[in-house]
Amino acid sequence: DFCLSRGLGDVYKRQALAHLMDRNYVVDVIWEGYGVPMYTPIPPSMPAYVHPEIRPDGTLEELCHLYNLTEAARILNTTDTSPADGKPDFPINQTTGWRFWDRNGDGLEQADEYLELIYYIRKDDPLRLELGLWHAEQIKAVQIRALTEIHWIQECLKAVTIEHNFHLYTGSWGLGTDPDHLVLWHSDYYWYPGFCYNYGAVNCSDFNQWVDKLLYANTFAEAKHAALKAQEAFCSDDCIGCIPTVCPMEFKAVQRRYTGGTGGTSVEPDDGENQYRDLNWTGIVNVPVYGVDNFWSFLNMHPEGYLIGDGENMTVRWGFKVDNIKKLNPVYSEWVWDWNVLNLIYESLLVRDPYTHEWMP
Repeated sequence: DFCLSRGLGDVYKRQALAHLMDRNYVVDVIWEGYGVPMYTPIPPSMPAYVHPEIRPDGTLEELCHLYNLTEAARILNTTDTSPADGKPDFPINQTTGWRFWDRNGDGLEQADEYLELIYYIRKDDPLRLELGLWHAEQIKAVQIRALTEIHWIQECLKAVTIEHNFHLYTGSWGLGTDPDHLVLWHSDYYWYPGFCYNYGAVNCSDFNQWVDKLLYANTFAEAKHAALKAQEAFCSDDCIGCIPTVCPMEFKAVQRRYTGGTGGTSVEPDDGENQYRDLNWTGIVNVPVYGVDNFWSFLNMHPEGYLIGDGENMTVRWGFKVDNIKKLNPVYSEWVWDWNVLNLIYESLLVRDPYTHEWMP
């Protein structure tokens, strides 16, 4: 998604910016088909909770704020929150060719009315880099300046989540199977100074109300109803907490053959793994939404013919995105990669059935 800072001011600029996101282009061209368009903050990987009508050709299509440069320009050209002066809020300076925020209503750009959006873009993710640069060009197409700040993740997080010195950011989240992540835009999750999850300072009372009901629902039916109403509130003209854009479709690879780190070739002297090398792994569980690297795979997988190991040498070699993790502390760790390790150290009282996602002891 693209987080929109409350520093953007009134909802009209937020509405215009939402109309500048062409999800079909993003999925087909930038993601090369390996993605699914998102129109609400709940991804398609949570089908039970996704609003069925907030979509193109749905009964609530207007909440999608579909790509339309003409509509974005119309909103900017006609917005007049002070009708008495008869002048639009975001006119174009005929000398510079850029829009400004006419706070005085005199149609002349003053020193404090310079309109430029600070756009932080992650350069460590090539797809988000291309997407952010493309979106910035759409903003310029409706004659709004976009100052692109292209940085590594650490610099972006400092400016965005801690200092809150931004207007747009190419944010994303790794999620589970329940929409409890909606609390990330709840006003209770904003504070300053310091890091906060609701770094865009979204404050929508209707949305807050439905998120509270979602988190404390007693039944699945209550949770689903609250999730649907929360999406309606979030995507309304009065809120637009972010611009939901794309849910990536990713693939994970598994080596079926036990390699023992040597490509399956036995070593001399025997390091204890020769008995397993070149056998096929069995018992791998491909959990929907998560993939093959999960609790159930690590619990069950074994080379054919060896239901259990010898307690010392059978080894699963697991690689993932980062070289280093941040914290091995279950109280403070929040990064998904930290929890890849922590979940192998600490067991839980509850797990989900790998096929139905229902809770079980």
